[in-house]
Amino acid sequence: DLNSGVIVADSVTAPQDGWVVVYKNPNLTSAEIVGYAPVHQGVNTDIKVTLNTAKIGEAPTLWAVLHADNDVKGVFEWGWKGEPYNDPPMAVNGHEIVAAFGTAADE
Repeated sequence: DLNSGVIVADSVTAPQDGWVVVYKNPNLTSAEIVGYAPVHQGVNTDIKVTLNTAKIGEAPTLWAVLHADNDVKGVFEWGWKGEPYNDPPMAVNGHEIVAAFGTAADE
C-alpha cells in the first residue's frame, strides 16, 4: 500500500544476508532507490520496506532487487547517501534477483 509508504514482501529466500532494495526504475542505479530493508540468509517472511513516496511520484511500477550485505554488516552500502558500493545485487546463475510490481492501489 503506497499510501502508507510501506510495502510488505510476503516471502524472500536469500542465499546470504542482504537487503531487499526497491527501485523506481529498472536501470537500478543508486539514484533510483526508494527504500530498502534487511533480510537474513534463508527464508524471510513479511518483510516491511518503508518507501520514500515523494521520490516515487507517479511511477506505475517498482522493482525489488536482492542485494548482498558485504563489508560492514547491517549497513546498506550501495551509493546511498554517500556510502560506497560494497553491497551489490546478488546473482543466481548469473542473473540478478529482481521482481517487478505495480504501484496502483487495486493491485
